[in-house]
Amino acid sequence: MITMRRLALGAVTAMLAVPAVSVLGASPAAAATCNFISDPIQRSSVSDVSRNGGTLSGTGTIRVWARMNCGATVQFKLQRKVCGFWGCNWRDVRTTGAKAIPSTSGNHTYSLSGGCTSGTHSYRMNYRVVWAKFVGDAIESSVDEGSSRTVKFSC
Repeated sequence: MITMRRLALGAVTAMLAVPAVSVLGASPAAAATCNFISDPIQRSSVSDVSRNGGTLSGTGTIRVWARMNCGATVQFKLQRKVCGFWGCNWRDVRTTGAKAIPSTSGNHTYSLSGGCTSGTHSYRMNYRVVWAKFVGDAIESSVDEGSSRTVKFSC
């Protein structure tokens, strides 16, 4: 699912006035090679969570066109479903944190593993890619996110 939100032109102007090097901590050469050009990814995917003894593991893959978007980030999460009085929510077992999109094109794989919680629980892998792009005279924020199938394990 992709969602978009328009930013105010004044805020965009303020963002663009700050050099990319100071915002991202990148080297000047790297900052000169990327900007706000369309979607930086070709495809994102996550594997179903698997269990080996008391350890859960999952893999996320992102296929990058090129480093066209300096502000683009990707995050992968290994999650467990927790239910209580107010309903059910997904809690992170492990996460990569938000990482900058890799600067080289091709497939980039991230593996996560964590301990299996005692009892029977549902688990999944989740990904979230965030980037900004020019659309006419404004910048839109775009999000691509998805999850693997939910699997249940008893530990």
